[in-house]
Amino acid sequence: MALVREVHGPSGLEDWIRLPRPPKEPRVRYRIALGKLTGLRLVDRTLEALDAEGTPRVRMHPPWIRDASGKTWPVRVSLLDCAADVDPRPPWGRPVTMPGRSVCTMELEWSLADSSYPALL
Repeated sequence: MALVREVHGPSGLEDWIRLPRPPKEPRVRYRIALGKLTGLRLVDRTLEALDAEGTPRVRMHPPWIRDASGKTWPVRVSLLDCAADVDPRPPWGRPVTMPGRSVCTMELEWSLADSSYPALL
């Protein structure tokens, strides 16, 4: 597994993980420090960190994995140790879901046949 991080200035960053062969466990975990952000929202494989008014300040695009044939597959996103709002309605005007921790673990998980590698997450 090889990690390549691309920084796009103030617009964000991307992590690309090269998987030359099937991993023992098809998942990756990230530790997320929330800093001054007070809430989390996880809807349709998109994680957002919210301020106290419910405005998304950091947003993760839905992740995907590309197999050896070039086909793109969705990747499941879950929070292992923090609470998040999962209501698909816009977050404004509703209570902010407090995560319960200042650092959270996000897990990305996928399902590919062994013959689908190498892959790019």
